[in-house]
Amino acid sequence: MIKWMRPMYMDEAVKEKVAVIRYRFKFKKFPGNYYFVILPDGQDMPEIIRASYLKQAYYKSRDYTIIGIASGKTAAMELFKDMAEDAYKTCNNVNIRAFLEQAAMKE
Repeated sequence: MIKWMRPMYMDEAVKEKVAVIRYRFKFKKFPGNYYFVILPDGQDMPEIIRASYLKQAYYKSRDYTIIGIASGKTAAMELFKDMAEDAYKTCNNVNIRAFLEQAAMKE
């Protein structure tokens, strides 16, 4: 099952297009050159994958949360760096899952 984190990390180039990307993804029209930062169930560290890779059977059979969208691989790595920095500032470690769970409790 796919979950979408709110609020989501994203780069400046995607901020205006998030609704379109989610719509296309929902109806199996995988968005082009976008990268997702996903957090698979049972793992503490995210993965960076190209949106079109989610068509593969491996990802279709897994549960994960999409925690970030970027317009390219470099931008996705910057998002990952931002997540790690935020986690370290908040929790004094880089366990991104624990950071996101703690942030969700505060809302």
